[in-house]
Amino acid sequence: MAHWSPRQQLVRTGEHEWLMRDGADRIAIVRAVRMRGRVHFRAVTWAAESEGRHLLGYFPDLDSLAAIVWREWLIAHGRSTDLPPR
Repeated sequence: MAHWSPRQQLVRTGEHEWLMRDGADRIAIVRAVRMRGRVHFRAVTWAAESEGRHLLGYFPDLDSLAAIVWREWLIAHGRSTDLPPR
């Protein structure tokens, strides 16, 4: 069985931007931001318009962002946190 990671759900959409997906569902928009001279990653819930998005948090790297956002997505949708994507 191949190793699966939530980071595999991130698809680069721009030079400093990614989209996190679960199958056809869009989960989050991720952007690289510079804070205090270091790059961090900001995640917001996906919505077509900015007004509908909610901050999920700032993360030091894409691996931790993906793991936490993926887990929260599964919990919010009543799915087991051990599940790979659909």
